[in-house]
Amino acid sequence: MQLIIESGSTKADWVIFSTRENAHTYSTHGINPTTLTDLSVIKLPSDLIKQLEYVTKIHYYGAGINSMQAVERIKSWLKSYSPKAKEIDVAEDCLAAARACFGNTEGIIGILGTGSNSSYYDGNQVYNLVPTLGFIISDEGGGVYLGKEILRSYFYGYMPEDVRMIFEDKYLTDKTEILYKLYRGGEPNRFLASYASLLTDVHTEWTDTLVLTCIRRYLEVRIIPFYDNRQLTLCFVGSIAHYHKHILAELCEEYNISL
Repeated sequence: MQLIIESGSTKADWVIFSTRENAHTYSTHGINPTTLTDLSVIKLPSDLIKQLEYVTKIHYYGAGINSMQAVERIKSWLKSYSPKAKEIDVAEDCLAAARACFGNTEGIIGILGTGSNSSYYDGNQVYNLVPTLGFIISDEGGGVYLGKEILRSYFYGYMPEDVRMIFEDKYLTDKTEILYKLYRGGEPNRFLASYASLLTDVHTEWTDTLVLTCIRRYLEVRIIPFYDNRQLTLCFVGSIAHYHKHILAELCEEYNISL
């Protein structure tokens, strides 16, 4: 039995199979070894746990795979569920996205989900020009980044009144509770990113401008540096890229980038 896992910070997809016709799929809590100090808090379905006992080969692609320490943590965690696994390959999520988008041809892969990332793909491996520094410093254009901007605009008093009314009706706005979740609760990156759904629920000039500004920042930091007189196709994956694809398309056209 083989296992393929593709995980962001919010959600992980699992496929266990022996043949194409004999495959089982599962979705679980996202797995990010950079933001999760204890991987044992991730709860797996009992039927998935039973299947994992028979897995002999694992391919894992995920967010937060930015060091050998992260790789070894994931390997050790997976081995605890699949002791028969003789081969466990762990790679960053950009590689899975690039293989899905480009196969064996070159291109630029962009991830805009809970967090953000980008890589050049040569048809075999991915290469980064700009390091990812975690959600506190990086993740430009991702859900975390958008969530921060939303909370700033609300508490600093420059969120428009019509958007503010909707925001207060649907989202946690108590400052004490928010700060507790950010500094004492688990997974503050996921908590921040949850606010980004406001920008898919509400479409005004203000919300569209906020998204455009944040994604422009992402392109300028994480995409434009790859274009050194080469004409490469850019492909995006992730929830933010999906829900704001019209803004992405507009900006890529402005920068003369082929999607």
